[in-house]
Amino acid sequence: MSTINDLRPLTRKELASFLPNDRAVRAFERLFDLIPPDLNDINTYLDEIKIQPVNVSIDYDIPNGNYIILVDATSGPVTVTLPNVEVAFSTYNGSYFTIGVSKADTSSNIVTIACQPGQTIVGEATQVLLEHGEVINVVSEPSTTNWMLAA
Repeated sequence: MSTINDLRPLTRKELASFLPNDRAVRAFERLFDLIPPDLNDINTYLDEIKIQPVNVSIDYDIPNGNYIILVDATSGPVTVTLPNVEVAFSTYNGSYFTIGVSKADTSSNIVTIACQPGQTIVGEATQVLLEHGEVINVVSEPSTTNWMLAA
């Protein structure tokens, strides 16, 4: 029997094990003809958009990719630096990607989200998080040096 993550069509024998007759087996097989061929590449696509959680408590340079950065600034202020938005956007073949940064502690220390030199987050070189649980989500903006805010 096929595994849950196996996207290949079931064999006739596998279909016959749960369908009532040969007519139902043929009808079910025809359903797979309706699935676009590029849907078989969905696992590759999903791997590319996975959001990777990272816990940090010191200054951190975010690599290209989709990340959630949970910052513990208990020991002192922490600066999280975004990757180069132009390089990041082209690395993902012109696809947007999202980075979320959250202040995970209750201290009064500031978490700063900084851009690469000459780049901005909605017109500013930095954004700050002051309160526990505060979050900023940024999305790569195509063909610019800007990060946009995301919901």
